[in-house]
Amino acid sequence: MNGFTFARTSFVVLTAAVCALASSLLISGCQTKYDRQMAFTAALDNYYSARQDCLFANPIQFPVTANSLNKDQKAQFDALVSAGLLQRQTAQYAPHQRHQSSQEGYALSNIGRLDWTADQTHLGYGNFCFGNPQVKRIQSSTEIAGVTPTRYKVSYRDRVILPAWAAEPQVEKVFPQIVEDSSGQTSSATLVKSSSGWKVQNVSPAAATPVG
Repeated sequence: MNGFTFARTSFVVLTAAVCALASSLLISGCQTKYDRQMAFTAALDNYYSARQDCLFANPIQFPVTANSLNKDQKAQFDALVSAGLLQRQTAQYAPHQRHQSSQEGYALSNIGRLDWTADQTHLGYGNFCFGNPQVKRIQSSTEIAGVTPTRYKVSYRDRVILPAWAAEPQVEKVFPQIVEDSSGQTSSATLVKSSSGWKVQNVSPAAATPVG
């Protein structure tokens, strides 16, 4: 092998090695970003798993008398009757009086009891919860420089997957929050790296309080 052939062969080998190294670094970088986003998604989904979105701002107790409700509340309860979660009932009062009186109200149906989320801190109280947000995609992630441990500011798109009863038109009409949550929204959070994985902080908009 003459000097020209040896030099040419060495150049080709070196070029191939450089290209292979560059390709490896490029792929490694893409995988690192992808893996990080997957970890962010898993951390956020875990955070939301205990934070279900519910119909009522505060836990309620059934049965409920109709005359204790305003017009909008009656429309909500009637929609839940149509969806099969509640049933109308008539209760008898004042048995010691000569003339008893009856009062209409709402109570949990058998189906409703299956979808009822009891409040563990208030016996007899609860709520109808229609799901927890789930991350659809990570839109951006930016490392917060100069802090320890490692922190990222993450923007993401989330939505709630509705159960059948919550997707009923009459229910969506009187509970507009259901439509908003199921359509999805852009949220943000700070994720902090710890020895046990990524921890979620500073969620905006604020997530629901864990149920129970």
